[in-house]
Amino acid sequence: MFYRDGMGMTVRGPIEVDKTRDAQQKKLWGVAEDMDWSLYLLTRPGLPEAVQIRLLVLDQATPSIHQPWNALELGPFSMGFPNNDQIEQDKKLRRLGFGALNDIEIYDVPRPNGSQYPIHETIFNGPDFVHGVGIYRGDGMSQLGPVDKTGLGGGRPILPR
Repeated sequence: MFYRDGMGMTVRGPIEVDKTRDAQQKKLWGVAEDMDWSLYLLTRPGLPEAVQIRLLVLDQATPSIHQPWNALELGPFSMGFPNNDQIEQDKKLRRLGFGALNDIEIYDVPRPNGSQYPIHETIFNGPDFVHGVGIYRGDGMSQLGPVDKTGLGGGRPILPR
């Protein structure tokens, strides 16, 4: 619901995975042999350069952060969702029941020439400890990632510094 209804992504699936690929993925990810999942793809049609999310819906309960699995990310992961109207996007996600780490923040950032432009930003609480960062750059600045004709962006990982 967060990605589909909140961030406007399209969900496709479940996608069939053959037994050979399933076994390869289990080995690669260190997943128990008796665990199964359904695979879904989340995309933003018409914006191929946007992030694509591979969603695994597990057939059994697991911790939210899978420490026994061989994952590179040990804590919260942030993904940026640039858009053309963060004020409305903030209202929409809150109406859908999603919380955030902050109230929408509106602040100015200096350009190299000394002038300033506005940033509107909210860090939403997405599923499985994902922080969905809704962000708008104003006053003629390009967004921090691709934005489609609906004004919604396709998501970008925000890597630790």
